[in-house]
Amino acid sequence: MNLKIIKKLSNLRRIFAIYILQIKKDVSESEASLIEALETTSLFIDGGANIGKISKMAIQKAKNATLEIMAFEPDPVAFDELRLIRGKKFQAHEKALFTRNGFATLFRHKEFLSNLATTSSTLNATKSNVVSDNSIQVNVVDIIDVVKFRESNSIVMKLDVEGSEYEILNRLLKTKQLDKFSKIWCEFHPHKIRFGLTKHILLFGRLKLSGNLCKIENWD
Repeated sequence: MNLKIIKKLSNLRRIFAIYILQIKKDVSESEASLIEALETTSLFIDGGANIGKISKMAIQKAKNATLEIMAFEPDPVAFDELRLIRGKKFQAHEKALFTRNGFATLFRHKEFLSNLATTSSTLNATKSNVVSDNSIQVNVVDIIDVVKFRESNSIVMKLDVEGSEYEILNRLLKTKQLDKFSKIWCEFHPHKIRFGLTKHILLFGRLKLSGNLCKIENWD
């Protein structure tokens, strides 16, 4: 059997597995693709984990017994739920993934005080649906420190960090650490932050020129 046929069969198996997950497990296309990718990776990073929906899904549905899961969530309200998740190789970190270590201001949704919504919390002060009135200081961790000792193509990441994705991905590119990842699912926010569209275009240009565009998928 030649390599082309093997590759086609492998792609068909992946597509079929994703289809079965969507039909039987009631998950989105992005979630199904993520679960499939977790079967052959050693580390899953849940960046912007919030209350841990995706981390919990990975624990329950991924069949990879050696999979390590690291979930990062800086908002203490969301983290109070995230830290209750139990998994053999699950770690919850009350920190935001970022481009440096230390502390930063976390800006919350403008209606946070009325409904305790944490899904819009961001380190980007220019995001359209947050205000400084509800801001708090949180711990941040440099993404490089999380991945620098890992092997190439050994990490899958879900990145939903409400505007900081451009800084994080650019840092991975600049430091040549993007080769540690086999796939990154990212929710982009080009229309919610200042100069977001410009940042988006420049980032994708760099990803294409570096040959890393194929590693990035939209998270929806």
